[in-house]
Amino acid sequence: MSGWDADARRRLGVLEAVLPEPELLLLDEPFEGLGYSSARAVRSAVQRAAARGAAVVYSGRAAAEVEGLAHRALLLRRGRSLGEASLAGLKTEMDGRSHVACVLGSPVDPAPFRDLPGVELAVAEGVTLTLLARGSAGTLDAVVAEVGRQGGRLVHLDVREPGLADVYLARAGERLEGP
Repeated sequence: MSGWDADARRRLGVLEAVLPEPELLLLDEPFEGLGYSSARAVRSAVQRAAARGAAVVYSGRAAAEVEGLAHRALLLRRGRSLGEASLAGLKTEMDGRSHVACVLGSPVDPAPFRDLPGVELAVAEGVTLTLLARGSAGTLDAVVAEVGRQGGRLVHLDVREPGLADVYLARAGERLEGP
């Protein structure tokens, strides 16, 4: 395998695990370090294994990947269970909340956002500000006003339903201090 890049070796390792058609497939962050086409090939192989009846246990930190593959999730924090349920069941905990992602012209301090009415979580990483907010018409107005108060400029605003990462943060009871 000399001359193979890390992406090809990792993809081959996952595919070798799937080929014998095991009844149980244990995967630890199988997409880590893979390029787009390799990740697609691995995802397809894992989905085929699940479709033929294999139990697939996937460990991963990338919530979007888990959401795309799993029917149920066990949320762990520092080795302790935060609970287990279907993805749909976990997401119902977030009813009435929105995931708000702001791309700004310059970084802002997330602390004042945490004190705004309706805002439950706030974190800033570079020029990205991410919030978990309880639905209120005035909440977005208050967020935009706080960006302006800090001398920031809103470049892009995206509001969507919360995902698995938001459920994890809420269950962990974290008030985010950083990424």
